[in-house]
Amino acid sequence: MSDIQSIQPAGGSGGIEPGRTGKPDKSSEGPSFSDVLDKTKKVDNAGQVDGTSRLASPHPPAYIGPVDKAEGIQDTVQRSSEEFFRLFDKFQNDLGNSQSSMKDIAPLILDMERYQTQVANDIKSLPEGDPGRSILEEMAVMVTAEAAKFNRGEYI
Repeated sequence: MSDIQSIQPAGGSGGIEPGRTGKPDKSSEGPSFSDVLDKTKKVDNAGQVDGTSRLASPHPPAYIGPVDKAEGIQDTVQRSSEEFFRLFDKFQNDLGNSQSSMKDIAPLILDMERYQTQVANDIKSLPEGDPGRSILEEMAVMVTAEAAKFNRGEYI
């Protein structure tokens, strides 16, 4: 047994000093957890801790651009969005209903294709750079993709 060497000799890095028992002194390592917790409890409404400001989040809030106040534009986006959700809600319910056949769903796909044409015209009517335009473009892509999947037979 004399040939077994110690992995970490007493007093080495991370060990307890020779002749000392118990846990190492943590006072030199910085404030304790309870000190930090007490300090964070003292946060005032301005977001400051003991007079020093906290760091800002590394993730800035999302910015979608200025909202146009023109009533006609807002009505166009709202009307198209409501129609989109109505169509997709019905489409989802029909696909999930075991009593619905593909023949039952086909007229809804035709409505979706008509909607796609209508929303393309709505997109053209919106000014370039309008945030509502990108929303309608995404809706048009989704309608086109779902109609194509249905017509290819992916839902059979």
